[in-house]
Amino acid sequence: ITERKTVQLYGGALEVTLPKDFNDLSEILPVEDNQEVYTDFKFDAKLIIEVLECLDQNDETAVVTNFNELAEANHAIEPVVIEHRQVTDAVPMIGSQSIIKSILKGSQKIIPSKRPTDPREFVTLLILHLRLKQYDADILVTLNIPQKETHTESYENILAYEHAVFELICSSIEVKDLSLLFGDADLNSANEDM
Repeated sequence: ITERKTVQLYGGALEVTLPKDFNDLSEILPVEDNQEVYTDFKFDAKLIIEVLECLDQNDETAVVTNFNELAEANHAIEPVVIEHRQVTDAVPMIGSQSIIKSILKGSQKIIPSKRPTDPREFVTLLILHLRLKQYDADILVTLNIPQKETHTESYENILAYEHAVFELICSSIEVKDLSLLFGDADLNSANEDM
């Protein structure tokens, strides 16, 4: 990924590096207040960053629960978790011991247009889950990759590219100032851990 840009999220609370061809969807469509959404129009992939209330789940299973809640919200069928694990070195710019980091890869069959009569498509989801216990919040970074022509060389190339995009996101996402998101609550303990 040669052409990149640095993007400020939530007014500068977080920062991430994205490919230049990822565009801010809020410039053309309304986006929920708790979300930042970027679209790769060339390959139809969508990056959604959202701040959620911390689930009452243990750290190991929270990312799976979020994946299942996404499936339910998308009216998806056949949701499958391919792999999930807690990580440390895959997200080097977030060094806080109080931020639990997990990655999940899964797939779901969804209706992209939200019209019930339209055909369903499989999507691959790559999820970075950041658990901010001191703020009672989870940050979910989800890359949705449509599987239009599976098992073709062009699809395999697109999937490899989007996996590289996800690795770029994980390696570059950085906490800058969480007080912009959560106010000053527990800010001192959060900064001590970073």
